[in-house]
Amino acid sequence: MVVEKNMEKNKNYNKKLKKYFNLWSKIYQNKIDRLFNSFSYLKWALKQICTHLSIKKDSKVLELGCGGGNFLEKINAYFKGKGYYIGLDISKEQIKLAREKIQKDNIKFIQGNMIDLPFKNDSIDYIVSCSSLHHVANKKKLFCELHRVLKNNGKLVYCDFFLENNSEKYTKKVKKVRDKSKWSKKFSGDIQRAYNLMPEFLKKMHPTDYYIDPYKTKKILLLNGFKKCEIILSPDTRFAGISAQKLLNI
Repeated sequence: MVVEKNMEKNKNYNKKLKKYFNLWSKIYQNKIDRLFNSFSYLKWALKQICTHLSIKKDSKVLELGCGGGNFLEKINAYFKGKGYYIGLDISKEQIKLAREKIQKDNIKFIQGNMIDLPFKNDSIDYIVSCSSLHHVANKKKLFCELHRVLKNNGKLVYCDFFLENNSEKYTKKVKKVRDKSKWSKKFSGDIQRAYNLMPEFLKKMHPTDYYIDPYKTKKILLLNGFKKCEIILSPDTRFAGISAQKLLNI
């Protein structure tokens, strides 16, 4: 009975998510993509993700919550067209937008759910994402599914919004990053600016966000088979990166 209720709850949430991002794609996505280079937190995320990847000619890269495809296209450009890229999004309108904007032989876009991926076991070299995984309530199920499709030695690297960890140890670490980072002055302001650009009706219909703090995320990753988990600190306590690797003893 509990399982059935949870399934129905997830189904209803996914409907809301699809509806929301279908509207997002028509009204907001192009605006964010055009302003990408002026948002320091997005540039920071791109740099952190790319520096944790080692894309080869035959590498398969999956982006979760790809939206209009802008971020995936920038990763492809960073690695000068090496690799094969798949963008996945729950919204058919986002996928439609991505396919219209980006037409490259090594990039394709598919509609799908990140906790039920349409890929075989051990088939993906890298999974990346920016500002998307907080939409998933069941992080354990999510990370199990990502671990399943990753090849041995494959990596998950993503940046996202997190629940703030207010421990003295964490805030001190973030302060050190903030004091040294060239991104510090604009970082937090740009996060707010991106939010302010969103139309009011989209803010009101925004689906629930499921934030957890970076340390809890790391713990769940380790419990679900990932190794070498690293928290990548940004100048803002609300935003961070995570890198984790699938390593099996064969």
